[in-house]
Amino acid sequence: MGCPVATRMRVTIIDEKAVHKRHDYISILSDEQTGIVIDVIEGRSGESVEELCQTWQPFIKGINTWFPNALHCHDPFHCVGYLNKAVDKCRKREVKQHEELRTTKWLFLKDTANFTDEQRRTVFQIQFNKRQ
Repeated sequence: MGCPVATRMRVTIIDEKAVHKRHDYISILSDEQTGIVIDVIEGRSGESVEELCQTWQPFIKGINTWFPNALHCHDPFHCVGYLNKAVDKCRKREVKQHEELRTTKWLFLKDTANFTDEQRRTVFQIQFNKRQ
């Protein structure tokens, strides 16, 4: 059992792409080595993978069905997104405990080489308070 087109490929990618500014998506099956798009289907669900061959959670089921020996990898774009969400969740929790952090979200995302004098003072004050 397997996807006939994909059996000749060594590295197959299934990824979703946003279409338009709304949350409309397409799922794309492609050969990573050649960049050739094998198929495109509307949606980004497990059913989309099933339709592509007769990775969010719904993708994993389709991958395991059609490519049982495949390694499941997340692309850097999504890994950075997951990490940013986790950092923001932690930051929100910290703000509830430390009022002085309330307006510093973008400050901690900024390159320190580009800090203004006021931003340097703010960071210094936060670090100083942390030590006490």
